[in-house]
Amino acid sequence: MYHKDIDRRISQLVEAKKEHKSNQVALEASHTIIDGLSEIGLCMSKKIEMMKAKKQQTRESHMKCHQRLQARIQLTESMIQEQQLTIETPMEENAGLLQTIQGLQEDNVVPIR
Repeated sequence: MYHKDIDRRISQLVEAKKEHKSNQVALEASHTIIDGLSEIGLCMSKKIEMMKAKKQQTRESHMKCHQRLQARIQLTESMIQEQQLTIETPMEENAGLLQTIQGLQEDNVVPIR
């Protein structure tokens, strides 16, 4: 009976050794997967940071463009107002001259008898 116990115990140890080896292989595979996922995570973090920087750069570029466009609009509006004044002044002078001419014509009209 003692011999059977030893054989059973040896068999259990062999099984435990196989299970231990299997667990080691699984553990190494898990470490490899974790390392790969960590590398992917770091890579994605870098990409996210780059995208955030690009987004900020785009936002700043858009604001500069918007400011330049606003400045152009204001300049154009100022030029239009100046042109309107340039046009209105001679028109007012023309209206005054026309009234003067009409007044002179009325003064010089000889009534028909």
